[in-house]
Amino acid sequence: MSKRTGTSKRIKGWRRVWLLSGLIVVAGVLLAGYMLARDSHEEVAKVGGNAITDQEIAFQMDRLKSAVQNEFQVKFQVTLGKGDWTQRVGDLIPLHVLQERALEQAMRDKVIFILAQAQGLLDSPDFDSLTASMETENREREAAIRRGEVVYGLTRFTLEPYYAHRLASLETELKQMLSQHPEDPLYLERGDVESYHEEHASEWAANATNYEVTQLIVPVPQEGKKGAASALAELIAEQAGLEGIASRFEEASIRTETLTEESGSYANSPAHQVVLQLRDMKPGELTAPVEIGEGFTVYRLDEVKVDEQKALQRYEYQIKQQLLEERFEAYVEQYRGELPVQVNRELLAKVTIPGI
Repeated sequence: MSKRTGTSKRIKGWRRVWLLSGLIVVAGVLLAGYMLARDSHEEVAKVGGNAITDQEIAFQMDRLKSAVQNEFQVKFQVTLGKGDWTQRVGDLIPLHVLQERALEQAMRDKVIFILAQAQGLLDSPDFDSLTASMETENREREAAIRRGEVVYGLTRFTLEPYYAHRLASLETELKQMLSQHPEDPLYLERGDVESYHEEHASEWAANATNYEVTQLIVPVPQEGKKGAASALAELIAEQAGLEGIASRFEEASIRTETLTEESGSYANSPAHQVVLQLRDMKPGELTAPVEIGEGFTVYRLDEVKVDEQKALQRYEYQIKQQLLEERFEAYVEQYRGELPVQVNRELLAKVTIPGI
């Protein structure tokens, strides 16, 4: 009987612990909800009449904190810890830099949300609407899991990954919607792609480049490779020329060859080492000696040929995507410039996050 009573007391004790833990969790959720509602009414800025709240700024500050820390580390060799953010570093106060970066990012993102709403992709550009959408998504995923359905991706989102996921999705949809027809602001014609390729030809030439070379092969037994490598390096430095170098080694042979980027596609292969050198060379220059199984090889670059048509065909999709991205960013900036903007600097200066 006493054992049963002891067990009963222990069970009741555990129940009280679980009940208390549950109340703490509920209280935390309620507190978070209260903070969310309270902070959402503090308007740090407005873009086109749409509020950017202090909570929104704090969220962006948390996302950008590491980048600003790294920047101060690189530029000033200063490690920012708790309490250092309000101290002047050079002409800057790190906290102010972080606040301004967060405001800039929040305004840029707000324009994306406003554009998405205008295109019918989003009900509201407000930050509260985004967090509510996340909770709806989480409930739907939890319900699907309970029904035994397959849920792709995260089973439950937290705010940062959900925000990044939603923003990226909206940007992709906007690019597609605003580039379908000739009258659309992001529409790309074939001539646009060709002109962009011509203006940035060197960026897209890699896998359409042929290197006309003359190759010197110097057979060397394994035991003589160390001495031969030094001798070859000295002759190259003396600009002895490929034929002059060949005359110093018995059984050396010379032949012409065409190398491509594909020739050196296997990392750490001799051809890869040669192509890496050829990219930065001018016709007439010699590569450093490259060891091969039977000895060494040295190349003289004779001519560089780029198949422009092949490059355009090979990279057309990537060029379109890059050009579309540039046009999209320019369009966002233009659209933003047409919207009225208000900023409460006094309130912005009060926004902070943990660890500052």
